[in-house]
Amino acid sequence: SSLERLKQKTSDVFHELESDYGAFPHPSITVYQAGAGGMEYCGATMTDSSALGHELFHSYFARGVMPANGNSGWLDEALASWRDGGYSTLTTLDGSSGMSSHPYYTRITDDAAYSFGKRFMGYLDGKTQSKGGLKPFMRYMIEKHVFAPIFVEEFTAEMSKFYGISFEADFKRYTYSSRKASL
Repeated sequence: SSLERLKQKTSDVFHELESDYGAFPHPSITVYQAGAGGMEYCGATMTDSSALGHELFHSYFARGVMPANGNSGWLDEALASWRDGGYSTLTTLDGSSGMSSHPYYTRITDDAAYSFGKRFMGYLDGKTQSKGGLKPFMRYMIEKHVFAPIFVEEFTAEMSKFYGISFEADFKRYTYSSRKASL
């Protein structure tokens, strides 16, 4: 049945995420089978099978390490979309986006997070390949910042500290620009 397939997929994704990022940060997991798409909650999701991995990922990034404001709300969607795309690694990146430059009280996620943001995470993964890629940093962020809000500036500073190189110019060029990203 579709419920049994969803249960098996939940188990598979759960084990994948725990392997990559550590223990599930919530005391329980709830999956409510719904129509197309999904929505994440703390340790829960209302989703269909196709969006399950994306929504459960948000238990780590969105409902674990939490965006502090509208300018950091794109981080978790970019990371989740990067995972959905198979954690692709890029060595170059074209375009830019203003994902990090919205008014402070913006309450919607910049649509560029799902496409350009995904590629930006692949680019950061490419820049960090000699040190294991982006996943070890993400695991570190869960260990250090679970259930704490984080701004893009803090994310950038933590990343620079973790890898011993500055990422400020990359974030400035690719996520604070007023030029529209190529989707």
